Amino acid sequence: QALRASKLFGRMEPNELQSLEQSAQLRAFKAGRHIFQEGEPGDGLYVIAEGSVAVTRATGWDKQCVLAYLGPGELLGEMALVDNQPRSATATAEVDTQVYFCPRENVLAVLQHRPELILTLLTEMSARLRRFDQRYVEQALQAERVTLLGRLVHTLVRQLKSPLGLIVNATGTVADPSATAATLHLAFESIRRQVKRTSNLTRELLDFAGDKSFVTVTS
Repeated sequence: QALRASKLFGRMEPNELQSLEQSAQLRAFKAGRHIFQEGEPGDGLYVIAEGSVAVTRATGWDKQCVLAYLGPGELLGEMALVDNQPRSATATAEVDTQVYFCPRENVLAVLQHRPELILTLLTEMSARLRRFDQRYVEQALQAERVTLLGRLVHTLVRQLKSPLGLIVNATGTVADPSATAATLHLAFESIRRQVKRTSNLTRELLDFAGDKSFVTVTS
């Protein structure tokens, strides 16, 4: 029984859980289906019986930030027990999943009978929020890094136009049969400098991206 294996109700005696178990509804969701969505009424608590659930929140521009992945025995929608407000996140079945839905009033009756469980619930909520905050910050930083990387690539492409153009011109000089030794020397020097410049620009990009596998051009 998933309710007895959950973090919130695991320490309760079977007879104490009887009324909650009788009112709990077993619901099945195919992979990809929403268990509940952000903004829907927070009318109860879910306990995962089997499967895996992704908890996400909208961050704008039709993007979803993954806050957590939860498995059997873990709670969903516990905030509804506290504030009775609309859902603050979306829960989606990652694989075929079964959950028990416990109506809010029934869970509150259990907590009223066993007030020490309120501390267990608050502890779990606090730990969940800490994990959510950390994951959100990590994803926000990664998104910012991708944005900066895109800007750097754009800048690099613009800056590469100049050295590449000079290399093309110098190559034309090298291919000219009438070029003097001094002219060829200047052309080769120009090619060397521009290749090194191009290498340095590429190095900056790869360093930012965390890739050290660039080719070093020696002087």
